[in-house]
Amino acid sequence: MASILSREELEADIAIVKSLLNSQLKNILRSEHMMVSGVKSMLQNRIISYMQRRHEEGDVARLTRIRNTIREVRGAGNASASAPAPAATGGIVAANTATPSQSPPYQNGHGQFVHHHPSSWGSNAPASSTFQHGRLSFKDSPFHTILEPLTTVGECKIRETTRDTVELKLTLTPTVTARLTTDPNIRILVYCAADNGLTSFTKSDVAFPAQVELKVNFDAVPAKLRGLKNKPGTTNPADITRYVRKKANYPNKIDLVYALTTKRYFVVVNLVQRHPVDELVKRLQSRVITTEQVLQEMRSKADDPDIETTSTVMSLHCPISASRIRTPCRSAICTHNRCFDAESFLLLQEQAPTWTCPVCNKVTTYESLQVDLYVDNILKSTDEGTEQVTIEPDGGWSVYGEGNVIEGGGAAPPAAAVQTAAPATPGGSDVEVLEIDDDDNNKSGVAGGVKKEVSETSTPLGVSSQIPTLSQHTPSRSGSARW
Repeated sequence: MASILSREELEADIAIVKSLLNSQLKNILRSEHMMVSGVKSMLQNRIISYMQRRHEEGDVARLTRIRNTIREVRGAGNASASAPAPAATGGIVAANTATPSQSPPYQNGHGQFVHHHPSSWGSNAPASSTFQHGRLSFKDSPFHTILEPLTTVGECKIRETTRDTVELKLTLTPTVTARLTTDPNIRILVYCAADNGLTSFTKSDVAFPAQVELKVNFDAVPAKLRGLKNKPGTTNPADITRYVRKKANYPNKIDLVYALTTKRYFVVVNLVQRHPVDELVKRLQSRVITTEQVLQEMRSKADDPDIETTSTVMSLHCPISASRIRTPCRSAICTHNRCFDAESFLLLQEQAPTWTCPVCNKVTTYESLQVDLYVDNILKSTDEGTEQVTIEPDGGWSVYGEGNVIEGGGAAPPAAAVQTAAPATPGGSDVEVLEIDDDDNNKSGVAGGVKKEVSETSTPLGVSSQIPTLSQHTPSRSGSARW
Protein backbone atom coordinates (compact mmCIF):
# COMPACT_ATOMS: atom_id res chain seq x y z
CA MET A 1 0.00 0.00 0.00
CA ALA A 2 1.22 3.48 -0.85
CA SER A 3 0.07 4.79 2.56
CA ILE A 4 2.81 2.93 4.45
CA LEU A 5 5.35 5.45 3.22
CA SER A 6 4.95 8.65 1.27
CA ARG A 7 6.70 9.08 -2.02
CA GLU A 8 8.74 11.95 -0.58
CA GLU A 9 10.03 9.74 2.25
CA LEU A 10 11.00 6.98 -0.16
CA GLU A 11 12.88 9.45 -2.36
CA ALA A 12 14.68 10.76 0.72
CA ASP A 13 15.89 7.26 1.57
CA ILE A 14 16.97 6.70 -2.03
CA ALA A 15 18.96 9.95 -1.91
CA ILE A 16 20.73 8.70 1.23
CA VAL A 17 21.59 5.43 -0.50
CA LYS A 18 23.23 7.36 -3.35
CA SER A 19 25.45 9.21 -0.89
CA LEU A 20 26.84 6.13 0.84
CA LEU A 21 30.23 4.49 0.36
CA ASN A 22 30.79 1.06 -1.17
CA SER A 23 31.40 -0.56 2.23
CA GLN A 24 28.18 0.92 3.61
CA LEU A 25 26.19 -0.26 0.60
CA LYS A 26 27.54 -3.78 1.01
CA ASN A 27 26.55 -3.82 4.69
CA ILE A 28 22.99 -2.95 3.71
CA LEU A 29 22.93 -5.68 1.07
CA ARG A 30 24.30 -8.28 3.50
CA SER A 31 21.60 -7.42 6.03
CA GLU A 32 18.98 -8.37 3.40
CA HIS A 33 20.94 -11.41 2.15
CA MET A 34 21.54 -9.92 -1.31
CA MET A 35 24.58 -10.08 -3.58
CA VAL A 36 27.40 -7.66 -2.78
CA SER A 37 29.37 -7.97 -6.05
CA GLY A 38 29.58 -5.24 -8.66
CA VAL A 39 30.55 -1.59 -8.97
CA LYS A 40 29.05 1.16 -6.85
CA SER A 41 26.22 1.99 -9.27
CA MET A 42 25.15 -1.66 -9.32
CA LEU A 43 25.08 -1.80 -5.52
CA GLN A 44 23.00 1.37 -5.37
CA ASN A 45 20.56 0.16 -8.01
CA ARG A 46 20.17 -3.18 -6.24
CA ILE A 47 19.15 -1.49 -2.97
CA ILE A 48 16.90 1.08 -4.67
CA SER A 49 15.14 -1.58 -6.73
CA TYR A 50 14.60 -3.67 -3.61
CA MET A 51 13.08 -0.71 -1.75
CA GLN A 52 10.80 0.20 -4.66
CA ARG A 53 9.51 -3.36 -4.91
CA ARG A 54 8.81 -3.54 -1.17
CA HIS A 55 7.03 -0.18 -1.40
CA GLU A 56 4.88 -1.29 -4.33
CA GLU A 57 4.03 -4.60 -2.66
CA GLY A 58 3.17 -2.89 0.63
CA ASP A 59 5.70 -4.99 2.56
CA VAL A 60 5.89 -2.85 5.72
CA ALA A 61 8.18 -5.14 7.68
CA ARG A 62 10.96 -5.46 5.11
CA LEU A 63 10.76 -1.83 4.04
CA THR A 64 11.03 -0.66 7.66
CA ARG A 65 13.93 -3.02 8.32
CA ILE A 66 16.04 -1.82 5.38
CA ARG A 67 15.24 1.83 6.17
CA ASN A 68 16.52 1.33 9.71
CA THR A 69 19.67 -0.32 8.35
CA ILE A 70 20.28 2.64 6.06
CA ARG A 71 20.02 5.03 8.99
CA GLU A 72 22.37 2.91 11.08
CA VAL A 73 25.14 2.75 8.47
CA ARG A 74 24.83 6.44 7.74
CA GLY A 75 25.12 7.36 11.41
CA ALA A 76 22.92 8.47 14.26
CA GLY A 77 21.27 11.85 13.88
CA ASN A 78 20.88 11.72 10.07
CA ALA A 79 17.83 9.49 10.03
CA SER A 80 15.37 12.30 10.63
CA ALA A 81 16.96 14.77 8.24
CA SER A 82 14.62 16.57 5.90
CA ALA A 83 14.11 14.85 2.58
CA PRO A 84 16.56 16.23 0.01
CA ALA A 85 15.96 16.32 -3.68
CA PRO A 86 16.92 13.06 -5.38
CA ALA A 87 20.53 13.02 -6.50
CA ALA A 88 21.09 13.54 -10.21
CA THR A 89 21.87 10.28 -11.98
CA GLY A 90 21.68 11.51 -15.52
CA GLY A 91 18.51 9.52 -16.21
CA ILE A 92 15.22 10.83 -17.48
CA VAL A 93 12.32 10.41 -15.09
CA ALA A 94 9.21 8.84 -16.56
CA ALA A 95 6.30 11.13 -17.22
CA ASN A 96 4.21 9.66 -14.44
CA THR A 97 6.36 11.46 -11.83
CA ALA A 98 5.53 14.92 -13.11
CA THR A 99 2.87 17.17 -11.70
CA PRO A 100 0.22 18.63 -14.01
CA SER A 101 2.01 21.98 -13.87
CA GLN A 102 5.35 20.51 -14.86
CA SER A 103 5.58 19.30 -18.44
CA PRO A 104 8.12 16.60 -19.31
CA PRO A 105 10.48 17.11 -22.23
CA TYR A 106 8.33 14.95 -24.52
CA GLN A 107 4.91 16.12 -23.35
CA ASN A 108 3.57 17.64 -26.56
CA GLY A 109 -0.09 16.76 -26.63
CA HIS A 110 0.38 13.50 -28.56
CA GLY A 111 0.17 11.14 -25.57
CA GLN A 112 0.98 10.50 -21.95
CA PHE A 113 2.85 7.85 -19.96
CA VAL A 114 0.96 5.22 -18.01
CA HIS A 115 2.92 2.89 -15.68
CA HIS A 116 2.18 -0.74 -14.90
CA HIS A 117 1.77 0.14 -11.21
CA PRO A 118 -0.27 3.35 -11.17
CA SER A 119 -1.32 2.96 -7.54
CA SER A 120 2.25 3.28 -6.29
CA TRP A 121 2.77 6.76 -7.64
CA GLY A 122 1.36 9.92 -6.16
CA SER A 123 -0.32 12.29 -8.58
CA ASN A 124 1.49 15.26 -7.06
CA ALA A 125 5.00 13.77 -6.81
CA PRO A 126 7.75 16.25 -7.63
CA ALA A 127 9.71 15.95 -10.86
CA SER A 128 13.39 15.06 -10.73
CA SER A 129 16.01 17.77 -11.12
CA THR A 130 17.63 15.90 -14.02
CA PHE A 131 14.30 16.09 -15.74
CA GLN A 132 14.74 19.84 -16.09
CA HIS A 133 18.16 19.82 -17.78
CA GLY A 134 18.05 17.41 -20.71
CA ARG A 135 16.01 15.22 -23.00
CA LEU A 136 16.30 11.75 -24.48
CA SER A 137 18.08 11.93 -27.84
CA PHE A 138 19.74 9.36 -30.07
CA LYS A 139 22.76 9.21 -32.33
CA ASP A 140 22.13 10.28 -35.91
CA SER A 141 21.38 7.68 -38.56
CA PRO A 142 21.39 8.25 -42.32
CA PHE A 143 18.35 5.99 -42.60
CA HIS A 144 16.08 7.94 -40.23
CA THR A 145 15.52 11.56 -39.26
CA ILE A 146 13.54 12.03 -36.04
CA LEU A 147 10.79 14.58 -36.67
CA GLU A 148 9.06 14.71 -33.30
CA PRO A 149 8.28 12.54 -30.26
CA LEU A 150 4.79 11.05 -30.13
CA THR A 151 4.82 9.95 -26.47
CA THR A 152 6.47 10.88 -23.23
CA VAL A 153 9.55 9.01 -22.02
CA GLY A 154 8.86 5.73 -20.22
CA GLU A 155 11.22 4.25 -17.64
CA CYS A 156 12.15 0.57 -17.49
CA LYS A 157 13.20 0.07 -13.88
CA ILE A 158 15.78 -2.41 -12.67
CA ARG A 159 14.29 -5.88 -12.46
CA GLU A 160 16.95 -8.45 -11.60
CA THR A 161 14.66 -11.37 -10.81
CA THR A 162 11.19 -10.34 -12.01
CA ARG A 163 9.46 -8.94 -15.07
CA ASP A 164 7.66 -5.67 -15.57
CA THR A 165 5.74 -3.74 -18.19
CA VAL A 166 5.99 -0.15 -19.35
CA GLU A 167 2.84 1.16 -20.99
CA LEU A 168 2.77 4.10 -23.38
CA LYS A 169 -0.36 5.73 -24.73
CA LEU A 170 -0.01 6.97 -28.31
CA THR A 171 -2.65 9.37 -29.62
CA LEU A 172 -2.13 10.74 -33.13
CA THR A 173 -3.16 14.23 -34.13
CA PRO A 174 -5.00 14.83 -37.43
CA THR A 175 -1.81 16.36 -38.90
CA VAL A 176 0.32 13.33 -38.07
CA THR A 177 -2.38 10.98 -39.31
CA ALA A 178 -2.49 12.79 -42.66
CA ARG A 179 1.29 12.58 -43.06
CA LEU A 180 1.28 8.86 -42.31
CA THR A 181 -1.37 8.14 -44.94
CA THR A 182 0.16 10.25 -47.70
CA ASP A 183 3.90 9.59 -47.33
CA PRO A 184 5.08 5.94 -47.04
CA ASN A 185 8.45 7.10 -45.70
CA ILE A 186 6.88 8.71 -42.62
CA ARG A 187 7.17 5.99 -39.96
CA ILE A 188 6.50 5.42 -36.26
CA LEU A 189 9.49 3.92 -34.46
CA VAL A 190 10.08 2.83 -30.87
CA TYR A 191 13.44 3.99 -29.49
CA CYS A 192 15.05 2.72 -26.31
CA ALA A 193 18.32 3.59 -24.53
CA ALA A 194 20.20 2.26 -21.50
CA ASP A 195 20.88 4.63 -18.63
CA ASN A 196 24.60 5.43 -18.51
CA GLY A 197 24.47 8.35 -16.11
CA LEU A 198 24.51 10.96 -18.89
CA THR A 199 21.55 9.76 -20.91
CA SER A 200 19.71 13.07 -20.70
CA PHE A 201 22.77 15.08 -21.76
CA THR A 202 24.31 13.04 -24.59
CA LYS A 203 23.11 11.20 -27.68
CA SER A 204 22.53 7.53 -26.97
CA ASP A 205 22.78 4.30 -28.93
CA VAL A 206 19.56 2.41 -29.48
CA ALA A 207 19.51 -0.47 -26.97
CA PHE A 208 16.69 -2.60 -25.56
CA PRO A 209 16.76 -4.86 -22.49
CA ALA A 210 18.12 -8.35 -23.19
CA GLN A 211 14.74 -10.00 -22.56
CA VAL A 212 12.03 -7.84 -24.06
CA GLU A 213 8.74 -8.13 -25.91
CA LEU A 214 6.92 -5.32 -27.72
CA LYS A 215 3.15 -5.17 -28.20
CA VAL A 216 0.94 -2.60 -29.91
CA ASN A 217 -2.79 -2.74 -29.21
CA PHE A 218 -2.18 -6.23 -27.77
CA ASP A 219 -0.57 -7.45 -31.03
CA ALA A 220 2.98 -8.80 -30.69
CA VAL A 221 5.50 -6.94 -32.87
CA PRO A 222 8.06 -9.41 -34.34
CA ALA A 223 10.85 -6.86 -34.43
CA LYS A 224 14.52 -7.67 -33.92
CA LEU A 225 15.35 -5.78 -30.74
CA ARG A 226 18.90 -7.05 -30.22
CA GLY A 227 22.02 -6.02 -32.11
CA LEU A 228 25.29 -7.87 -32.66
CA LYS A 229 26.92 -9.32 -29.56
CA ASN A 230 29.38 -6.96 -27.84
CA LYS A 231 28.83 -4.31 -30.53
CA PRO A 232 26.95 -1.30 -29.11
CA GLY A 233 25.09 0.77 -31.65
CA THR A 234 24.10 -2.17 -33.89
CA THR A 235 20.47 -2.24 -32.72
CA ASN A 236 17.76 -0.61 -34.82
CA PRO A 237 14.62 1.07 -33.47
CA ALA A 238 11.42 -0.96 -33.82
CA ASP A 239 9.05 0.02 -36.64
CA ILE A 240 5.45 -0.22 -35.39
CA THR A 241 3.78 1.79 -38.18
CA ARG A 242 1.66 -1.07 -39.49
CA TYR A 243 0.38 -1.93 -35.99
CA VAL A 244 -0.73 1.58 -35.03
CA ARG A 245 -4.32 2.52 -35.82
CA LYS A 246 -3.97 5.64 -37.93
CA LYS A 247 -7.07 7.37 -36.71
CA ALA A 248 -6.93 10.82 -35.18
CA ASN A 249 -7.27 10.87 -31.40
CA TYR A 250 -7.48 7.08 -31.15
CA PRO A 251 -5.70 5.86 -27.95
CA ASN A 252 -3.15 3.32 -29.20
CA LYS A 253 -1.66 1.19 -26.41
CA ILE A 254 2.03 0.23 -26.52
CA ASP A 255 3.44 -2.31 -24.06
CA LEU A 256 7.14 -3.01 -23.51
CA VAL A 257 7.46 -6.18 -21.43
CA TYR A 258 10.95 -6.81 -20.06
CA ALA A 259 12.70 -8.88 -17.39
CA LEU A 260 16.02 -9.67 -15.70
CA THR A 261 17.79 -6.37 -16.23
CA THR A 262 20.41 -4.83 -13.95
CA LYS A 263 20.20 -1.35 -15.46
CA ARG A 264 17.53 1.20 -16.23
CA TYR A 265 16.26 1.85 -19.75
CA PHE A 266 14.25 4.69 -21.23
CA VAL A 267 11.78 4.25 -24.07
CA VAL A 268 9.97 6.71 -26.33
CA VAL A 269 7.99 6.59 -29.58
CA ASN A 270 9.13 8.96 -32.34
CA LEU A 271 7.76 10.07 -35.67
CA VAL A 272 10.58 9.76 -38.22
CA GLN A 273 11.34 10.39 -41.87
CA ARG A 274 12.78 7.25 -43.46
CA HIS A 275 15.51 7.60 -46.10
CA PRO A 276 15.56 4.59 -48.48
CA VAL A 277 18.85 3.11 -49.68
CA ASP A 278 18.35 4.26 -53.29
CA GLU A 279 17.98 7.83 -52.03
CA LEU A 280 21.24 7.55 -50.08
CA VAL A 281 23.04 6.13 -53.13
CA LYS A 282 21.89 9.09 -55.21
CA ARG A 283 23.28 11.47 -52.59
CA LEU A 284 26.67 9.82 -52.91
CA GLN A 285 26.89 10.77 -56.60
CA SER A 286 27.74 14.32 -55.56
CA ARG A 287 30.65 13.19 -53.37
CA VAL A 288 33.42 11.83 -55.57
CA ILE A 289 37.11 10.96 -55.62
CA THR A 290 38.26 12.16 -59.04
CA THR A 291 40.45 10.15 -61.40
CA GLU A 292 43.13 12.81 -61.14
CA GLN A 293 43.26 12.45 -57.36
CA VAL A 294 43.72 8.69 -57.61
CA LEU A 295 46.41 8.95 -60.29
CA GLN A 296 48.30 11.62 -58.39
CA GLU A 297 48.34 9.43 -55.28
CA MET A 298 49.53 6.40 -57.27
CA ARG A 299 52.31 8.30 -59.03
CA SER A 300 53.53 9.89 -55.81
CA LYS A 301 53.93 6.43 -54.33
CA ALA A 302 55.66 5.20 -57.49
CA ASP A 303 58.13 8.10 -57.36
CA ASP A 304 58.95 7.53 -53.70
CA PRO A 305 62.35 5.78 -53.56
CA ASP A 306 61.46 4.26 -50.18
CA ILE A 307 58.40 2.47 -51.55
CA GLU A 308 58.73 -0.48 -53.88
CA THR A 309 55.74 -0.48 -56.19
CA THR A 310 54.50 -3.27 -58.41
CA SER A 311 51.42 -4.05 -60.44
CA THR A 312 48.38 -5.21 -58.50
CA VAL A 313 45.33 -7.26 -59.39
CA MET A 314 42.03 -5.62 -58.41
CA SER A 315 38.69 -7.40 -58.32
CA LEU A 316 35.66 -5.73 -59.87
CA HIS A 317 33.31 -7.72 -57.62
CA CYS A 318 31.89 -6.34 -54.38
CA PRO A 319 33.33 -8.03 -51.26
CA ILE A 320 29.85 -7.96 -49.71
CA SER A 321 27.55 -9.28 -52.43
CA ALA A 322 30.21 -11.03 -54.60
CA SER A 323 28.49 -9.54 -57.65
CA ARG A 324 29.86 -6.92 -60.05
CA ILE A 325 30.11 -3.46 -58.53
CA ARG A 326 27.56 -0.92 -59.81
CA THR A 327 28.49 2.17 -57.80
CA PRO A 328 32.15 1.94 -56.70
CA CYS A 329 32.44 3.41 -53.24
CA ARG A 330 35.03 3.66 -50.47
CA SER A 331 35.66 5.78 -47.40
CA ALA A 332 37.77 8.91 -47.57
CA ILE A 333 39.87 7.63 -44.67
CA CYS A 334 40.74 4.32 -46.39
CA THR A 335 44.13 4.04 -48.13
CA HIS A 336 43.27 1.15 -50.50
CA ASN A 337 41.92 1.57 -54.02
CA ARG A 338 39.58 -1.41 -54.00
CA CYS A 339 35.95 -0.38 -53.78
CA PHE A 340 32.68 -1.95 -52.70
CA ASP A 341 29.20 -1.48 -54.07
CA ALA A 342 27.41 1.42 -52.38
CA GLU A 343 23.95 -0.17 -52.50
CA SER A 344 25.14 -3.50 -51.07
CA PHE A 345 27.02 -1.75 -48.27
CA LEU A 346 24.09 0.47 -47.29
CA LEU A 347 21.63 -2.45 -47.34
CA LEU A 348 23.94 -4.26 -44.93
CA GLN A 349 24.18 -1.23 -42.62
CA GLU A 350 20.42 -0.82 -42.65
CA GLN A 351 20.10 -4.31 -41.16
CA ALA A 352 22.97 -4.05 -38.64
CA PRO A 353 24.74 -0.66 -38.52
CA THR A 354 28.35 -1.67 -37.80
CA TRP A 355 29.76 1.01 -40.16
CA THR A 356 33.07 -0.72 -40.84
CA CYS A 357 34.82 -0.91 -44.21
CA PRO A 358 34.39 -4.43 -45.71
CA VAL A 359 37.91 -4.24 -47.21
CA CYS A 360 40.09 -2.98 -44.32
CA ASN A 361 37.63 -3.04 -41.34
CA LYS A 362 38.24 0.61 -40.47
CA VAL A 363 35.38 2.41 -38.75
CA THR A 364 33.61 4.72 -41.18
CA THR A 365 30.44 6.78 -41.53
CA TYR A 366 27.98 7.51 -44.29
CA GLU A 367 29.32 11.07 -44.50
CA SER A 368 32.84 9.77 -45.30
CA LEU A 369 31.72 7.57 -48.23
CA GLN A 370 32.67 8.75 -51.73
CA VAL A 371 32.31 7.43 -55.27
CA ASP A 372 35.67 6.51 -56.88
CA LEU A 373 35.59 7.79 -60.47
CA TYR A 374 38.84 5.96 -61.37
CA VAL A 375 37.26 2.57 -60.63
CA ASP A 376 33.95 3.73 -62.08
CA ASN A 377 35.72 4.47 -65.39
CA ILE A 378 37.25 0.96 -65.39
CA LEU A 379 33.82 -0.59 -64.80
CA LYS A 380 32.29 1.38 -67.65
CA SER A 381 35.19 0.45 -69.98
CA THR A 382 34.97 -3.32 -69.43
CA ASP A 383 32.24 -5.82 -70.19
CA GLU A 384 30.10 -7.58 -67.60
CA GLY A 385 32.21 -10.73 -67.75
CA THR A 386 35.44 -9.02 -66.68
CA GLU A 387 36.19 -9.95 -63.08
CA GLN A 388 39.69 -8.55 -62.47
CA VAL A 389 42.02 -5.90 -63.83
CA THR A 390 45.75 -5.35 -63.42
CA ILE A 391 46.68 -1.91 -62.07
CA GLU A 392 50.11 -0.51 -62.90
CA PRO A 393 52.02 1.69 -60.43
CA ASP A 394 51.54 4.74 -62.70
CA GLY A 395 47.76 4.24 -62.85
CA GLY A 396 47.56 2.40 -66.16
CA TRP A 397 45.38 -0.71 -66.20
CA SER A 398 44.55 -3.73 -68.30
CA VAL A 399 42.17 -6.66 -68.12
CA TYR A 400 43.83 -9.34 -66.00
CA GLY A 401 45.56 -11.88 -68.26
CA GLU A 402 45.72 -9.50 -71.25
CA GLY A 403 48.45 -7.06 -72.13
CA ASN A 404 46.66 -4.03 -73.52
CA VAL A 405 47.53 -1.43 -70.91
CA ILE A 406 45.26 1.62 -70.80
CA GLU A 407 47.36 4.61 -69.82
CA GLY A 408 46.29 6.93 -67.01
CA GLY A 409 43.04 5.18 -66.22
CA GLY A 410 41.55 6.10 -69.58
CA ALA A 411 38.81 4.23 -71.37
CA ALA A 412 39.57 0.96 -73.12
CA PRO A 413 39.74 0.98 -76.95
CA PRO A 414 36.91 -0.61 -78.91
CA ALA A 415 37.17 -4.37 -79.16
CA ALA A 416 37.39 -4.24 -83.00
CA ALA A 417 40.50 -2.05 -82.87
CA VAL A 418 42.66 -4.93 -81.62
CA GLN A 419 42.90 -7.83 -84.03
CA THR A 420 44.45 -11.24 -83.49
CA ALA A 421 48.01 -11.37 -84.82
CA ALA A 422 51.02 -13.60 -84.41
CA PRO A 423 53.73 -12.26 -82.14
CA ALA A 424 56.61 -10.48 -83.85
CA THR A 425 59.90 -12.30 -84.20
CA PRO A 426 62.28 -11.41 -81.37
CA GLY A 427 64.65 -8.68 -82.36
CA GLY A 428 62.21 -7.17 -84.84
CA SER A 429 63.89 -8.82 -87.92
CA ASP A 430 61.89 -9.53 -91.07
CA VAL A 431 60.83 -13.07 -91.85
CA GLU A 432 63.01 -14.56 -94.63
CA VAL A 433 61.17 -16.61 -97.28
CA LEU A 434 63.09 -19.71 -98.47
CA GLU A 435 62.76 -20.84 -102.05
CA ILE A 436 63.73 -24.41 -103.00
CA ASP A 437 65.78 -24.60 -106.19
CA ASP A 438 65.07 -28.27 -106.90
CA ASP A 439 62.97 -28.50 -109.99
CA ASP A 440 60.98 -31.48 -108.70
CA ASN A 441 60.09 -29.67 -105.52
CA ASN A 442 59.15 -26.62 -107.52
CA LYS A 443 56.85 -28.71 -109.58
CA SER A 444 55.23 -30.18 -106.49
CA GLY A 445 54.46 -26.63 -105.23
CA VAL A 446 56.40 -26.89 -101.99
CA ALA A 447 57.92 -23.46 -102.38
CA GLY A 448 54.57 -22.02 -103.10
CA GLY A 449 53.22 -23.75 -100.02
CA VAL A 450 55.96 -22.25 -97.88
CA LYS A 451 55.32 -18.79 -99.21
CA LYS A 452 51.60 -19.13 -98.57
CA GLU A 453 52.09 -20.25 -94.96
CA VAL A 454 54.40 -17.36 -94.19
CA SER A 455 52.00 -14.95 -95.77
CA GLU A 456 49.15 -16.12 -93.52
CA THR A 457 51.13 -15.83 -90.27
CA SER A 458 52.85 -12.53 -90.87
CA THR A 459 51.60 -9.34 -89.26
CA PRO A 460 49.10 -7.48 -91.47
CA LEU A 461 49.94 -3.93 -92.42
CA GLY A 462 48.29 -1.35 -90.20
CA VAL A 463 47.80 -3.72 -87.24
CA SER A 464 51.39 -3.89 -86.03
CA SER A 465 51.00 -0.48 -84.42
CA GLN A 466 48.19 -1.89 -82.24
CA ILE A 467 50.39 -4.60 -80.71
CA PRO A 468 52.15 -3.38 -77.59
CA THR A 469 55.87 -3.81 -77.32
CA LEU A 470 57.40 -5.98 -74.63
CA SER A 471 57.96 -2.94 -72.44
CA GLN A 472 54.20 -2.22 -72.52
CA HIS A 473 53.22 -5.63 -71.18
CA THR A 474 52.49 -6.17 -67.51
CA PRO A 475 55.16 -7.76 -65.33
CA SER A 476 55.09 -11.46 -64.73
CA ARG A 477 52.35 -12.69 -62.39
CA SER A 478 54.88 -13.78 -59.83
CA GLY A 479 55.60 -10.12 -59.08
CA SER A 480 51.96 -9.02 -58.84
CA ALA A 481 49.87 -8.35 -55.76
CA ARG A 482 46.11 -8.60 -55.44
CA TRP A 483 43.67 -5.94 -54.19
